[in-house]
Amino acid sequence: MTTETILTPAQIEELSAKHLWAHAQFVGAGDVHIEGDEAFARAIEQAVLQSPEIQALRNMLYEARCQLPLAAQFWNEDDDQDRSRRNVQHVMGLIKRIDSALEKQP
Repeated sequence: MTTETILTPAQIEELSAKHLWAHAQFVGAGDVHIEGDEAFARAIEQAVLQSPEIQALRNMLYEARCQLPLAAQFWNEDDDQDRSRRNVQHVMGLIKRIDSALEKQP
């Protein structure tokens, strides 16, 4: 489990106020029912997935996925080894950037 935070306490409070509610069958009842927990979890999930950190990783992965077939294609064609090396170096650089970003995670 990570100790890094993406959502601020205020954002979590806002999400919980919007999606969670509790009620008891009658005043003084021992059992309190909490509802909206799935909606709350989904709201947090979406907030994290839309965070700048996750979007940056997604963009790097997309770029690597686009470049990798080009690197493989030029590598196999043997007609332009310089272009092939540049594409491979570009993909390797993207992989290093992704690894570096992931290493920052506790």
